[in-house]
Amino acid sequence: MSHARWSRRLLGVGAVLLLSSLSASASAQSAFTRAPGSVYAKLGYTYFSSNDYWDLGGVLRDRGERFTQHSLSLYGEVGLVEHLNAIVSFPALKVNHFANTNRAVGVGDLQIGFKLGTELGRGLKLAAMVIAEFPTGDSGATVQTETGANLILPTGDGEYNTWTMVALSRSIAPIHGWFNLYFGLNARNSGFANQLQVGGELGHHLLDMFYIQIRARLQVVPSDDLDVAAGFIFGEGTEFFSVGAGIAYPVPHTPIAITFDWEQAVAYRQNLYTGPVLTFGVAYEYDP
Repeated sequence: MSHARWSRRLLGVGAVLLLSSLSASASAQSAFTRAPGSVYAKLGYTYFSSNDYWDLGGVLRDRGERFTQHSLSLYGEVGLVEHLNAIVSFPALKVNHFANTNRAVGVGDLQIGFKLGTELGRGLKLAAMVIAEFPTGDSGATVQTETGANLILPTGDGEYNTWTMVALSRSIAPIHGWFNLYFGLNARNSGFANQLQVGGELGHHLLDMFYIQIRARLQVVPSDDLDVAAGFIFGEGTEFFSVGAGIAYPVPHTPIAITFDWEQAVAYRQNLYTGPVLTFGVAYEYDP
């Protein structure tokens, strides 16, 4: 593959990093808070593979070498005091490669934050979240092609940034369900444009055995001042509308649940690879 074609394929890798990291922390995007002393933890394995890249103009470029990512992530929530939770999300292992390169292996970017909730009445809950992301991943990780060329394929975006979110949630007792709505702003540094997200989730406790969810979210970048020369590989200018679904099965008489989540960008695709993002997980929950 020519150098120019490789350059085109690399433009959307940052968006894949974004999708996989957010799928691991989806439960943070709700207004429900944990009781003091309670704990929720999840170990998730995420798989993504695609050769469908949408450029900054929203055009599906010619299909080239397939990009694949494997990720192993840890997510946790702890109830500190009434209505206040701590949140941690850490991609403990990321493995990135193209079809004819070796693999870039490393940790991702650590996220640490807090969620503060309140009651609005009529069962509505409101929460605000601030989640700081630290550049613990390797933004300069490289892989080598069969011809010996080195390509940057990062495991992190190399910047400190902060997600600020507001969420509204409510249980829906007649259908044994719930809904979440949220709005978030990712304040980026290093000259990258900020990102806005809005999303929602509808859930249902099926047959008193399974928890199922359907989700949708939209990301936009409210700026035309993009770092075209240096920033695309880190998700600069990435926009999308995605849909997803999940299922969790609590193992009877244990604090363990088995989970599966799927997400895929289906519209407004700009500067990202698209395809199904699949996450298999094991969750642990403790209530004092």
